[in-house]
Amino acid sequence: MNPAHAHLTWWASVWPVLQPYLPLFALVVAIIIPLSASFFGAWTAQRIAERNRFRDDIVKEIRNTNAAISLAMSVCNIAMALKRQQVTVVKRDFDEAKASYVEHMRLRKIGQIQGNTPYRFTLALMTLPPPKFAIDSMRSLVLDRISVVGRPLHLAVELAEFAGRLVGAMDARNQLIEAIKKNGGINTDEGARRLFGLPFGDGQHDLTFEQTLAAIVTITDDMIFFSYTLCKDLQKHGHWLVGAYRKRVGGRFPHITDIDFSERIADGTIPPAEQFADYMTKFVERKPTPTRWERIRHPIASRRLGK
Repeated sequence: MNPAHAHLTWWASVWPVLQPYLPLFALVVAIIIPLSASFFGAWTAQRIAERNRFRDDIVKEIRNTNAAISLAMSVCNIAMALKRQQVTVVKRDFDEAKASYVEHMRLRKIGQIQGNTPYRFTLALMTLPPPKFAIDSMRSLVLDRISVVGRPLHLAVELAEFAGRLVGAMDARNQLIEAIKKNGGINTDEGARRLFGLPFGDGQHDLTFEQTLAAIVTITDDMIFFSYTLCKDLQKHGHWLVGAYRKRVGGRFPHITDIDFSERIADGTIPPAEQFADYMTKFVERKPTPTRWERIRHPIASRRLGK
């Protein structure tokens, strides 16, 4: 039999069976097509709305991250300027004056100079005006408006505490200087020994001034390193945000503020990380948990990522 003729014969036998159901088929098609169009239209609209909401949220966080980077950089710059222009100079002059005074007293004791020869001080006891840091604004951004976890949060809190302690130490030193000046300055043996933390009277020691200056030096370094580290952590978080934006939104993307600290690391203004090794090892960086879609697309890589 001719295949075409057999095909027609088959349709002729089937048609009477299907013909009663044609109105039902037409009704089903009339219902399904509009429902499908409505469903996919709503789904598409929801996806667009979610994408736009994601874009707006991540752009806002990128702006907040850039603002926090700028504030952390401001804190770091103020602390570095304080160290370079004032703290380092004051500490160096103090150490040199103390060494010179100790040597003068040694020479008097062994008779190389007369026992009543006064020591001529060249140390200028200048007060240090406490710096003003934008700590509150920076801490508010990091704690409340940026989705960071772990070390950046702790750094923001620690910097606020360091700023308060630095101002307190500088105020205390300024008050000590005023008290020294009221009591005749440092041109007496007892005044000099009190200033330098050397024994006087019946073997008493007054380490207040020396320890206060040492605290200023230490806290200044803490402020510099912690604000520098916070800048780097926020930059890393910002680049992660930009990567998420490019992956999901695409097109033109916002940029993250990048800061080059290499010059200040090289000249020692920023203290080495080894000095803060105990603190830096407290925080363990966790790898991001892969999404369900990433596990489906790349099962082997996602298992490695989730370890």
